[in-house]
Amino acid sequence: MNSTANKRTRISENFSSSSECYHQNAGLQKRVAERLANALEPWRYTVVDGPILEIGAGTGFFTKHLTTFFTNKRLTVSDISKQM
Repeated sequence: MNSTANKRTRISENFSSSSECYHQNAGLQKRVAERLANALEPWRYTVVDGPILEIGAGTGFFTKHLTTFFTNKRLTVSDISKQM
């Protein structure tokens, strides 16, 4: 395995092993998700048709907002950690 793949695996394992702790202690991430959702809210009806892709979703702080805003869109959520 090359060094990039090794780094990716280590990052994924580290996030996965601390996913519960991360969610409980991610106050900054939660506030950023809320601010981003508040900024997006006025534009929610102007988003073009099609699916929405969220990359680096973590434990889903912003995902919750997306599912509220876009109830009729297909949402694909991804994170490097399977536990997140």
